[in-house]
Amino acid sequence: SKEQGLLLFKKIVNDKKDELKAFNKITNNDGAVKKLFDAVNSLAESDITPQKLSNAGLNLGGILGDKTQDIALLYKEYYSFLSNNFTDKIILLNDFSDWLSKQNKIENCNFYFLDFSLINAIELRVITNLSKLENAVTIGVVCNENSDNKRIYPRFLKDYCANNGRNKKTKERKRLICILSMQGSDTVRRTVRIN
Repeated sequence: SKEQGLLLFKKIVNDKKDELKAFNKITNNDGAVKKLFDAVNSLAESDITPQKLSNAGLNLGGILGDKTQDIALLYKEYYSFLSNNFTDKIILLNDFSDWLSKQNKIENCNFYFLDFSLINAIELRVITNLSKLENAVTIGVVCNENSDNKRIYPRFLKDYCANNGRNKKTKERKRLICILSMQGSDTVRRTVRIN
C-alpha cells in the first residue's frame, strides 16, 4: 500500500541521510519526507529513471542540482529495495510492458481501453506495446468540453493512432481503433472515430 511504501521510504531517507547533500536534515520532518515520496512516485509514473534524473542534477549544478541528485538517489534506493522484496503498480506495469515488447501476438485477445481521463507515461508505454501486437486494440476516451483535457485528448488520439496503428514487423496498418467521446454542456455525447 502507499502507506507501507511511505514507511519504507522514510527508512531509506534515514539510512541515506549522510549521503544526501540538500535533504540531509529532513529525516524527522514527516511532511517533507512525504513530499519527496510523492515526487519519487510522480517521477516513476512519468517514466523518468533515477539515472536520467541524476544526470539532470549534474547538469544543473548548485543547490537545485544537489536536490535533484538527492531525489535521484532516494528514488533509486527505494525502487531497488522494492523490486527485490515487494512490488507496486510501477514495477508491475514496467514488467508487463517489458513482457509485451517481446510478444508478437496474444492469442484470442482484443484489448479495450475505455473511459479513462488521465494516463501516465508508463500506462501509455503499456498501451503502445499492446498496439504494436497483431491484436486489435480499441482506445476510447471521454472528455468534457469544459474540462482541462478537452484540448489534449483529441490531438493525442489522432497522433497516437497515426503513429502506433501499424504492425511492428510488417509496418502494415492494423486494427487500432481510437474513439473520442465528447460530452458537452448539453450532456449530448458526440462520438468520433479517429481512424
